[in-house]
Amino acid sequence: MRELYQQVILDHSKNPRHFEKRVEAQVTQTCYNPLCGDSIEVFCDFKKDNQGIDKLTFSGSGCAISVASASMMMGILQDQDKIFFDAAFKYLKDLIEFGSATEVPEILQGSKKVITSMQAISGVREYPMRVKCATCAWHSMAGACRGGEGPIKTE
Repeated sequence: MRELYQQVILDHSKNPRHFEKRVEAQVTQTCYNPLCGDSIEVFCDFKKDNQGIDKLTFSGSGCAISVASASMMMGILQDQDKIFFDAAFKYLKDLIEFGSATEVPEILQGSKKVITSMQAISGVREYPMRVKCATCAWHSMAGACRGGEGPIKTE
């Protein structure tokens, strides 16, 4: 698992997916991690029902873990909805806290890719000082789901 974690983090940090700053996005939300200096900005458009995610990108800078986690989150959440995001974020937090013994939420069970990505991100649990790096983008997305609320700090 450690090797998977390292390979995936390196790949996504060097080649982030959905990395695009969009000034026309419906909601923009930034999270800043003062401990590491990470600043991840999420740009989100929601569907007319305000539940479905229509377009999701990110921009920003930070350590390899924060950029990789943001990139992986983008891939996981494309064309999903707020309920899926809530389940995925809770699952990630549970994986980081409790490890692989955490039960996979029903809504995520159909996608091996999502589960594998979440498990790779959760490899950060071996480095407690880096957990805030791995969750910075996720906190940005949580703020975006609430309509944007000003900058979020992971303190």
